[in-house]
This record gives sequence, C-alpha cells and structure tokens, in this order.
Amino acid sequence: MFWQRYLDLCNEIDKFPNAVAAEVGVKSTGTVTGWKHGAKPRPTVLNRLAEYFGVSVDYLMGHTDEKAAKNASGVPGSEKEPAAQGDGFSEFDKELLKFFHAQSPEKIRAFLTLGGAPKSLLDAFDRAQDGEE
Repeated sequence: MFWQRYLDLCNEIDKFPNAVAAEVGVKSTGTVTGWKHGAKPRPTVLNRLAEYFGVSVDYLMGHTDEKAAKNASGVPGSEKEPAAQGDGFSEFDKELLKFFHAQSPEKIRAFLTLGGAPKSLLDAFDRAQDGEE
C-alpha cells in the first residue's frame, strides 16, 4: 500500500518518485526500487515524506484514507503532530520515552510483558538492569 500511496502523491505534484526521495535525503535509487517491490521506508524517512507531502504517516502507509494528520484533540487540521526532528522522533515520541523511562524497572518490565514484547527485548532489558549492557 505504501508504494501506491507514494506514487499517487508524487503524481499529484508531477514529480518522479526518485526525485522526491532525493529531496528528502534518500541517496540511493535502489532504496526507491525496494519500496516499489514492497520494502517499507525507515521511520525517519517516512516522517520526512509525510511532512513533504503534508499527509500523515498513517495515510502514507495505507492505515487511513484521511490525508491530514490529526492534532492533539484528534481533529484533522493544520495543527498536525509535530514532524520528526533530525533524530527521527516527534515531540510526542520524546514525551512518551521520557514518561516510560521515569517509571520503575518493575513497571517497565510489566509494560513490556503486557505489551507482548519479544523475548529478545525482555532479555535485553533484564541484561541492562543487571548492568551487562
């Protein structure tokens, strides 16, 4: 679904997919070819593409048919969720991480367990708590 949405958005502005990708910092045409064959862009690239086209990441990925991102109240409009910064995280992502990291190790482990985190992530968390990482 991503590729079709991306292609449609490129066509709407009369630009080739490789040209748009280059404008948002994708250096390899092979990356764009990968998208055409089903690969998904990295989150940082998705955020840049969404900002470039003025649509939400959910729209780009085909999770919604609504182009506009929603503001904090859940209403579509010009007050989109802030686009990702150079580090690839939106302000919401950063606040969520701050909240998460402010929790006790026991609560974090419970969040991971109840959220269905893979065993490898739980093991890595346990090692980090033991000072191994």
